[in-house]
Amino acid sequence: MKKIMYAAAFACCVLPALVNLSGCKTTQVNIKEYAPVAIASVYCNPSMPWYSNEQGKSPDDAGPGALSNMVNKTMNANNPEYTEINSRIDGAAETIKQILEDNGVSVLDASDLEKSKSYQKSSIAWLDVLSTDVAASGYKALDYNGKSRNRRIATECGASSLLFAEFVFQKQKIPVGLFDMSVAARVTLKVYVCDSQGKKLLFKTYTAVSTDTTEYSNGSWDRQAVCNAVPSAVESVVNQFVMDYVLGNFSSSDDAEGGDATDSGVNAASNEGVQSTSISLPKPAKTNAESAAQSADEPEGTESAE
Repeated sequence: MKKIMYAAAFACCVLPALVNLSGCKTTQVNIKEYAPVAIASVYCNPSMPWYSNEQGKSPDDAGPGALSNMVNKTMNANNPEYTEINSRIDGAAETIKQILEDNGVSVLDASDLEKSKSYQKSSIAWLDVLSTDVAASGYKALDYNGKSRNRRIATECGASSLLFAEFVFQKQKIPVGLFDMSVAARVTLKVYVCDSQGKKLLFKTYTAVSTDTTEYSNGSWDRQAVCNAVPSAVESVVNQFVMDYVLGNFSSSDDAEGGDATDSGVNAASNEGVQSTSISLPKPAKTNAESAAQSADEPEGTESAE
């Protein structure tokens, strides 16, 4: 009787776990096999709001929409948290490229993207004024969705993989002792990488808080000091990513497929309260000739999630 009970317990508890394990997708990918990589997009939020777990909102935090962003820029004309945004994201883009190359990954120059007509068509200039996202020099603020588009871009510029990087720059209060506070820079990096066929290789978020801080007292802090602490936090998140990217420490089953969704992936920042307003346009209707060409190139079902 006891043997029967033990067997039943084994069947109920152990076997389902084994079945679940056998169904898990644990394929490891070494991204060096997918070089050269083209960095297709590097962009960030337009300011440095408080980390969302903080109570209240600083008057210098950006509100939603381009109009609010313009007002905030005017009000903070001497605030480096706003005025240094372009150099901040340019530095982040250069850090990604440099650290990848330092670890033996071949990276195409941003100018190589000019060879791709699909990349050039991926943004409509007059809509730029409606977005508060700030792209690094030579790049566009693109979402990662669009398997067919990504495949075309990779083919046209000669890349074996594409990388999309979204940075979120914030400031965060750090307790000092029992009563005092300091302020540190907080950087979040969301990375999506796909192969030359548009299939997702990596989708992951990395976060780092700077070790350098500045005193917070009576609602005031050294804004320049916080901005100066950003590069070290950027370097930290990029190193975290590259360790996954180069050493293959991640699974290809991470949580996004990058299919041909019409919803923008740009707004998917994991930090609540951070505004990102890139716009994803509805796809225009295809002509009969375009539909026929796509059908010949892409069998039905090609664009489904991997």
